[in-house]
Amino acid sequence: MSYPKPLSEKSLKRLYTQAGLSTEACDFLHSLFAACANLYGAIALRDVWSVYQELKSGAPRIHRRDLIAFSSIVRREVQPYWVYEIEELYTEEPHNDLDRHIVSKELIGAGYGKMFSFYALMDERDDRPYCVPDDFLSYAEPTASVEEKSLADFIGNLKSTAMECAPKQRKTYPNENRGKKLNEFSFLNLNERFNLDYYKKVPATYSALLAEYSGTEAEKIMRFHRRAENVGHLRTTDMIQNVLIELCEVGARLTEKQKILLCSSSCSITMEAACGVPAVGNRMSWQLSLAVSEHSLVRRHHLQRE
Repeated sequence: MSYPKPLSEKSLKRLYTQAGLSTEACDFLHSLFAACANLYGAIALRDVWSVYQELKSGAPRIHRRDLIAFSSIVRREVQPYWVYEIEELYTEEPHNDLDRHIVSKELIGAGYGKMFSFYALMDERDDRPYCVPDDFLSYAEPTASVEEKSLADFIGNLKSTAMECAPKQRKTYPNENRGKKLNEFSFLNLNERFNLDYYKKVPATYSALLAEYSGTEAEKIMRFHRRAENVGHLRTTDMIQNVLIELCEVGARLTEKQKILLCSSSCSITMEAACGVPAVGNRMSWQLSLAVSEHSLVRRHHLQRE
């Protein structure tokens, strides 16, 4: 089953009117869905209804049928999230409107295994209830924390100084970006080049990969780091190691002091998540309040402990 194509603004307005959804209701539901995508990453519609019922202020009265109707229409809009039918995610599941899932686009990759992060998040979440903070709707347009800005600035100001790029367990090759800061150039590592070459005859996947690898090298590193941190299937040490591997290939050689600063900045964001403090940028921040292992510290699902 393929995801439906977007409709024109005129067609969308007509559908919302036919569904009996007022402008006020539509505005609220757009904020509700965006907040759910940013805060939780992925959530079923039946759980969105539970979240709505817990909101203390700023929530107009809507019926469950309004939520269902809106979800079927917003699927045809261009949003930073997808609204999937359950059978689009799990082929053996029977259709049920309340089993539709809001899924942040940051969870969906490209090519083989593009749904890996979604399934990993669902496995990590288990059946724990969702946390609903008092300022829930503010997550519709979140801002980056001081800790995240600090890490982004640190990575962006690193310089590629090595004569050669050194990919892990592969031959080195000339560094074309020597002397530049990581926020001044884009870069494709050997794995990314392989993926683009492999999917060059599959236009949709090729375009999705280009978007995933877009931006400066610093932006790409932060995007991948946030995704791993948010989903929570990697330990903090593994995430830092992945950053160091990428920095080595791009030609950035860190001093011991810089390595310590990188670890400190990354752990500050992780500990912030473990304490349940919102730390979100143009992204999701689903945080799981668990502290039973090092692995639990990097889980970013914002859920309550049962």
